[in-house]
Amino acid sequence: MPGFQFKQFALEHEKSSMKVGTDGVLLGAWAALPSPGETESIRVLDVGCGCGLIAMMLAQRLAALGWKPDACRVEALDLDGDSCMEACSNVENSVFRDYVRVSEADFLHLPDSFAPGRYSRIVSNPPFFEESLKSPLPRRNCARHADTLPFAGLLSVSERLLEAGGRLSLVLPWRTWERMESLQPLHAPDLRLCRWTRVFSRPGKACERVLAEWVKSGSGIPSESSSSSSVPQETGKETGFHAEAKGSNAAEKDLLVQDAEGAYTEDYRNLVKDFYLWA
Repeated sequence: MPGFQFKQFALEHEKSSMKVGTDGVLLGAWAALPSPGETESIRVLDVGCGCGLIAMMLAQRLAALGWKPDACRVEALDLDGDSCMEACSNVENSVFRDYVRVSEADFLHLPDSFAPGRYSRIVSNPPFFEESLKSPLPRRNCARHADTLPFAGLLSVSERLLEAGGRLSLVLPWRTWERMESLQPLHAPDLRLCRWTRVFSRPGKACERVLAEWVKSGSGIPSESSSSSSVPQETGKETGFHAEAKGSNAAEKDLLVQDAEGAYTEDYRNLVKDFYLWA
């Protein structure tokens, strides 16, 4: 499979268990990142990095915000050795090599060096299938099925690793998002939903993905306005299905990827304009 060329980096993904895809691009462009003036340093963890797509996108965004490699680090983890090797190669062949470090590791069984409160941000495009028909390819199953990264474990370990005010950002199918909502109070009670965006491929279609972000309670939690300048904004029409109606103060929006004629919408183009060659 040929590699994928973005505006500021290229990715080979033939050996990775999961390839470059829209879900990862959405999350990499949407997840909130602070500017250097908001904090002295930042450490980001990409869980299930695959070929390094999200880690590289975040490194590009951090560099654009003015972060220097000595004050920020994106750490990328994956269980799959071939994916890690390919991610390492992609990082080394990019201008962001000083920002990203790739490791082969199990997120649920990390060594003691991964101390509580270590990270400012955790992002993941997690495996989301549960009790569904599996592929005959074991590596494909590992990347797509939640057996190796159960949702409860993803939430609880993320809560432990995040500093106060740190954020967990995920991209999820709608049904998985509903399940995450029910699991979060039980397994990560210190996390509070602060942003979420429903993603629709076209008008009239059901919601296909949810971009969700939780903040860890404690001192130093940034307000929504404090991070607005560093987060690409979806300026589409807000829906009547607001998070407030669900008992949360989280900010919710809708993102439409294509219009009725199949052209990419202005909102989607604005979100991904720093990455896709066509945007």
